[in-house]
Amino acid sequence: METLISSLQSHHAFAISHSSDIAAARRAGQRIADEIGLDETRSGRVALLISEAASNILKHAGEGRLFLSQACVGQVRGIDVLAFDRGPGIANLSNALQDGVSSVGTAGTGLGAMRRQADEFDAYAPRDKGAAFFMRLWNGDAPPDKLAVGAVCIPIASEDECGDAWAIAELRGGVSLMAVDGLGHGADAATAARTALAALAARPALGPAAQIDHCHLAMRATRGAAPSGWRCKAAPSRTCWASSSTPPSSPRGA
Repeated sequence: METLISSLQSHHAFAISHSSDIAAARRAGQRIADEIGLDETRSGRVALLISEAASNILKHAGEGRLFLSQACVGQVRGIDVLAFDRGPGIANLSNALQDGVSSVGTAGTGLGAMRRQADEFDAYAPRDKGAAFFMRLWNGDAPPDKLAVGAVCIPIASEDECGDAWAIAELRGGVSLMAVDGLGHGADAATAARTALAALAARPALGPAAQIDHCHLAMRATRGAAPSGWRCKAAPSRTCWASSSTPPSSPRGA
């Protein structure tokens, strides 16, 4: 059975520049926790992850961005917390993750708490190049080893809807991937991008070139979009790719 993972799941982005911004991010985290069926204990862990990640941004960089989104592997669902800043980075990351280590005079338990509370944790913080922290919490036992997927897809500052979209369809023996750039910005571009993803969901086993044609046919009633498609096969290992930069009313280009 094909499983479609896409940007249609909930995505939220928050500018973190003041302590009051943390509450809004926590509320969005709670909504996602409710959507994916987290119990009270795990919902509390989500709130802690968001609070610690946002507080870390304020303490060390002054401002940054926090992204929240749903995660999905097979039938198991979860929440991703991704924090970015352009601060000083961390000179010794492995040391900073130990409890009691702080560069700003605090208790030094924040990063360690983030790593303990998350089911999956990763960090990248080179000196003088900012920091990125990734945390994922599942709604139950962590899924067995399968394709792990993550992406950030958010609207530009002046729009409520993102005109870009992405999706991955897990197939027997491989995956199909699609990235879509809706023409323009905002709601009309988002409609076109969603239509392309719906076309992928309807016929995920098509090869990349046929999939592009199929998407353009589906998008004829919309503003149009420029989709790119990939097919990766597990055995034998092989990748195929196709793209188009033309609207649906024009002949497809590659």
